[in-house]
Amino acid sequence: MQPVRLAPPVTLLVTLLATVVACDSKPDAAPAKTEPAKPPAVTTPEPSKAEPTQPEPEKPVAAKPTPATANAPGPAYFAVEKIGVVALDEGGFKILEGSPNTLQKDMQIGPDGLLYMIGYEDIFRLEGDRMVSLAKGGFSELGGSPDHLAVAPDGTLWCTTFKGVSRWDGKAWATEEKAAIGAGDDLLAAIAVDKDGRVWVASSNRLHLRTGETWQNVDLTKAKRGKLWLKDVQRDPAGDIHLVIDQGVFELTGTPVAISKVDVGVKGFAQLSDMRFALGGSIGLISYQDVYHVPAGGSPRKYSSEKSRDFTADRISAVAPDDSGRLWVASDIGVIVIVPGAPRVEWPVRTRGISHEGPRLANLGPRRQRG
Repeated sequence: MQPVRLAPPVTLLVTLLATVVACDSKPDAAPAKTEPAKPPAVTTPEPSKAEPTQPEPEKPVAAKPTPATANAPGPAYFAVEKIGVVALDEGGFKILEGSPNTLQKDMQIGPDGLLYMIGYEDIFRLEGDRMVSLAKGGFSELGGSPDHLAVAPDGTLWCTTFKGVSRWDGKAWATEEKAAIGAGDDLLAAIAVDKDGRVWVASSNRLHLRTGETWQNVDLTKAKRGKLWLKDVQRDPAGDIHLVIDQGVFELTGTPVAISKVDVGVKGFAQLSDMRFALGGSIGLISYQDVYHVPAGGSPRKYSSEKSRDFTADRISAVAPDDSGRLWVASDIGVIVIVPGAPRVEWPVRTRGISHEGPRLANLGPRRQRG
């Protein structure tokens, strides 16, 4: 089987547990035929020469001056259970020092262009080549471990727990319980902060908006009449909010909130769940056995793993577009990189029956080409 060279990079986000966050440029026209497989050539921001340290507790998290930008190369990141966060660049795989290796959640690129994630009870940020804990939030602080994370434009950290919504002020957490935001006993499914600093929280059937110090429920009748099942809320690269329900995606902007449907290529029945943006605006979506890819300025396309129609997967756990036109997909049997019009690249798992958290890096076999 011929080795495959990964296309040059793009900045992306995938959650495998492995979670992937990749880089930016255009894919190669064809895979290499004679050279060994190599990861993308990557340029990363120059780390500070000083050893990174935890921020002063009395100050909120500050934005960094070296953000990831669209069409600028950068590494791919995988959050791998029992391993840690693994960076993939032109030198191969590298485990990041200080990265959490258990209960990894919500790895993301913040509005400052830096990598953030939850690791058990800590919120981490990538500083240089090291993951640094910015805040700890466990049962005593939050009433439970953090489930979902959002970073505001001013660097403020927000998270959801079983108990409610919490905000880190730089030295302590302040928590508003679910009843106070209008969620009752519903589970909180996602959180995002828009470019104006407004906080959006999705519970099972309602969308809650915090403007200033006041919470209100957003009227979603223009999205769908009847009972809604909210799946995800994401901030796009422009800082606007997108809501995912089981049957569609909607953009929410302005005051009062205006709702408009986004064409992601869904026709007929769908079971949409997780959504991710590339920094250039491309969209990736999971719908049970399928994934949807909407390149920025391009036409939506659907890929299905049903009966291995377009790719082979078992329980799709993550999807991420990048700005070169590729789509990264993670499932319990490995990682697939889909390049329209070219052979896809796969990292298969050597053995079946691994835990539900997703593939472990040590179990991934060599990359291989599929037509």
